[in-house]
Amino acid sequence: MQTFKNFVYFHRRRIAVSCVAVSCYSGMCYSALTWKNDLLRLAVAGSLANMIVETGFHFIDTLNIRTKASEKSISAGKMMNKIWEKEGIKGFGKGFSACFYGSVCVGFIQYYNYKKFKEIYRNFFEGYLNQTAIYVAASLTA
Repeated sequence: MQTFKNFVYFHRRRIAVSCVAVSCYSGMCYSALTWKNDLLRLAVAGSLANMIVETGFHFIDTLNIRTKASEKSISAGKMMNKIWEKEGIKGFGKGFSACFYGSVCVGFIQYYNYKKFKEIYRNFFEGYLNQTAIYVAASLTA
């Protein structure tokens, strides 16, 4: 129990910032259900989807990066045991906040741009390109 109290004491700012950020993001996602602007609704949905995928695979990415960065060739199972013994559960969560914030921003920007470029390309290339080519061009541009 004392270890938990020490952790909270030394990381209180990080905990506060994370709680505020997650609360604001959750509120934005919930309020986006009633927004009239399809472009922004899609961007919020994309950011949510991207965040779920990126944070869901953060454990595997951490393990993969550490395995590749080790000086000698080591299996993923051995690296997982090494991280667990040396750092515990915190070792697998390093970089999680950067992953969370980055995935939210990247997902929002990517899906917003995809929808916007799709509309622009559809108006500009109408009659010259089929829909599939327009969708591919919009996704590559975004």
